[in-house]
Amino acid sequence: MRARTALVVVAALAMVAGGIAVAWWTTADDTASSRLSVEGADLVDASGERFVMLGSTLYALPFYLSGDWTDGGLSEETRRISANLEPILDRMVDEGLNTVRIPLGTEAWESDAYAITPDEWLDRVERITVAAAERDMYVMVAWWDAAQWGQSWPERHEESFPMMRAVHERVGGYDNLVVEPMNEPNRVSWEEWRTATSSTMRFWREDLGYDGPLVINTPGWSWTFDPNEADRITALDAEILGEPNVAFANHRYANDNDCFCGDERDTWVDEVGRYITDYPMLVTEIGNFNGDWEPEPRWVDQFASHLVRDRLPDGLDGILVFTWRWSDPITMT
Repeated sequence: MRARTALVVVAALAMVAGGIAVAWWTTADDTASSRLSVEGADLVDASGERFVMLGSTLYALPFYLSGDWTDGGLSEETRRISANLEPILDRMVDEGLNTVRIPLGTEAWESDAYAITPDEWLDRVERITVAAAERDMYVMVAWWDAAQWGQSWPERHEESFPMMRAVHERVGGYDNLVVEPMNEPNRVSWEEWRTATSSTMRFWREDLGYDGPLVINTPGWSWTFDPNEADRITALDAEILGEPNVAFANHRYANDNDCFCGDERDTWVDEVGRYITDYPMLVTEIGNFNGDWEPEPRWVDQFASHLVRDRLPDGLDGILVFTWRWSDPITMT
């Protein structure tokens, strides 16, 4: 489900990755001036060199409503991040990150509950995209509607299209943009997921003309993976574009596990890990705290180390952690 993790995890991830010889992948350098693409199971830059995303979620915009009400903590955090955007991105670069993931939400965008107009919302998205490009970073915009709407997402997914169009019209021309059109579909069948995902892909490809990377979440809060369903989605993208440009996202949290070991590790390897060599895949959320359980730092350390030491060499295309706060009132993070 939703990732919650600390800055120390970001630093640890960067340090572990930094301990690996990186001659076989590109991280940042000057590649943010060119659009990424998927070739086979790899994410590559414009020169055809393999690119590995290392990044974090950033609460830069209020992206959900609590019923019809705002979330005061979210509102405060997004204001602080907006005020401190440049030093936060600088800190991310210093930690070795090359990607920032921005949660978006249709209902919050349409509402005036947070006292931000839709145009002001778009202004902030563009400001983030430009600031990231200046630092050779990529921006992954991720729609939270599927997570919020749950089992009603398949029938409601087109409600996201007007906002998607507005975002594309504002920042679709920036080459450092990557699109994650749904976050954590849940309580839906694979058939329902396939129908809504196919419709959403056609909207981005055929209606909007976006040909950059689409990062697709899977059912079960994106914990699951089905190679047959991935093949269908990839074939659809190839039918539209000629060559597919789609990758798949996996999410994982400690929940009630105190270590990434035994059955926990075996299950992830069997359900997800064994497909990494054959399919373009990123872990776009990882965290040690998920709301209903106590934080488990040992689990996240072990899982992050497994991803970096074992799965990046296998072909994993990226690792993004989920952090709540990059800025606080006494500026200690």
